[in-house]
Amino acid sequence: MRVQVLTSVLLAETVVLFIGSVALGGCQPNQTGVLTLTTAASNMTELPTILNRTDIEEHFPDPFDAIDDDEMDERLQARDKGKQVRLIGQYIQVDVRRWPKPPPRYKGHVAVVLEDGTEVFLYPPWHSEAIRSTNEITRYNNRGVAVVGKIVPECPKSPQPAASIVAPCMLTIDFIDLVD
Repeated sequence: MRVQVLTSVLLAETVVLFIGSVALGGCQPNQTGVLTLTTAASNMTELPTILNRTDIEEHFPDPFDAIDDDEMDERLQARDKGKQVRLIGQYIQVDVRRWPKPPPRYKGHVAVVLEDGTEVFLYPPWHSEAIRSTNEITRYNNRGVAVVGKIVPECPKSPQPAASIVAPCMLTIDFIDLVD
């Protein structure tokens, strides 16, 4: 009985450790094969920081300014694949209707507004992950946040024949937290 309880406690701690590792930014194996936690805070400080549109443009040079075709192809691919960054701005809900008429209709789409007013969508608006949870919206709405994930300078086009938004967006979100 005591061994069974101890095993259950160890299993529960392992599950908590695993869940905690996902919440903190991941876990990485060390040389002995044991997983060690890496905190999102340490990962965040190593990433390029995006505060405005100029920061985005610096990480995605214009492909048409390339010296040759190979460089142009590389730049075009980079714009599609995105880059892992730390994005800092104000979390807001957005009305993504084509012709929004007042009052706004919020359906769970959000963006992070950068210091120069640039809106960066969290996922392309047509993507299922673009509809953020009510818990997340309640926690972060109209507050300063840091978002870690992969950014692209322009939202990918919708697979459906629909209008696409021409704005930067996050393709992945690994971490969101409040900033001072």
